[in-house]
Amino acid sequence: MKIIVYDDSWKTRLQMARTIRGTARGADVHVFKDTQAVLDYVAEHQPEVAFISTENEDGRGYFLIKRMKYLSPRTNVIAVASTYRYLKELTELRVSGYVTEKFTKEAVHEEMENLRYAV
Repeated sequence: MKIIVYDDSWKTRLQMARTIRGTARGADVHVFKDTQAVLDYVAEHQPEVAFISTENEDGRGYFLIKRMKYLSPRTNVIAVASTYRYLKELTELRVSGYVTEKFTKEAVHEEMENLRYAV
């Protein structure tokens, strides 16, 4: 299973990847800080799951999700934020889930168990 992680902060990206690797054993986890690199990867590899931060002040995470859903509509996108920012818009895009609390193994496990599209 291919999983991607996007966040502006290198520390947060690494923590998210570590948590996902500890939960989804055997998953191929790719970490990105650049939105164009995410889009290039998604277009070529069609990952099964994407954990995308929407914490960006300029809305980069939301717009990234919007473009990803166009390139790979069956990728299970899970928005990651400390608040329900863009909740209405992301619901309309049919994201698979939303992590708003701490990014824990339990939160990742819960989202992975309830993906919108089969893996």
